[in-house]
Amino acid sequence: PLQVVGCLALEALVRGSEEGLEQVSAAGGVALALDALRANAEVPSVQVGGCNLLQILVEPRPEARAELLELGGSEAILAALRLHTVNVAVRAGAFKLLCTLARDGAHARARLLESAGLGLIAEVLNFLVDVEESQELGTE
Repeated sequence: PLQVVGCLALEALVRGSEEGLEQVSAAGGVALALDALRANAEVPSVQVGGCNLLQILVEPRPEARAELLELGGSEAILAALRLHTVNVAVRAGAFKLLCTLARDGAHARARLLESAGLGLIAEVLNFLVDVEESQELGTE
């Protein structure tokens, strides 16, 4: 889909470029990526591309993480997890993004917990432990 191409193009523009990151952010990059996730909830490639783009946009910028939460990003990320239960790429991107959002303190974590519930939080933790163990064993 066109949204995949768009996410990849924006990701290439912002990756490693402070200027590109500022331009895409100023143009509403967080909202655009979130719109792509919502409009293509059942398309795994858009979910992966959207989560990856959002990760790049929000990781270095606390205000972008707050924006994503305010726009209901946690719900879109959780929808991706619920729809793509066996797609490792979708789940990895979504889990990483949730962890990035959670590092902004108690308010952010409470909002994620409210959206996700304890079951999904436990699933995230189990996924992270599995990844860490496979990396230690050299299988990842």
